[in-house]
Amino acid sequence: MNSLPPYKIFSLGSSALVIDFGNVINEKINRVVIALFKKNSQQKFPGFSEAVPAYSPPVCFYDAVKILQQQKCGLAMEWVKNKLKRGWKKW
Repeated sequence: MNSLPPYKIFSLGSSALVIDFGNVINEKINRVVIALFKKNSQQKFPGFSEAVPAYSPPVCFYDAVKILQQQKCGLAMEWVKNKLKRGWKKW
């Protein structure tokens, strides 16, 4: 896989992010979701709780309080979002 299909990241409450590839059932997107799940599960960060794969979209759960305490950032959601994206650049 050379590049990710178009996606959006949005919050699911205060301790989870959804990686949305659109409302489609697509074998290629499902392979991407599984690959991202494996990558996110291997590259855990402080405050990471779990990655949950689905056909589409996958969800990443995190401990917002732990992240805010350890990373001294403004919004845990933005920190996690950027952390995930940096990890995917090696895609």
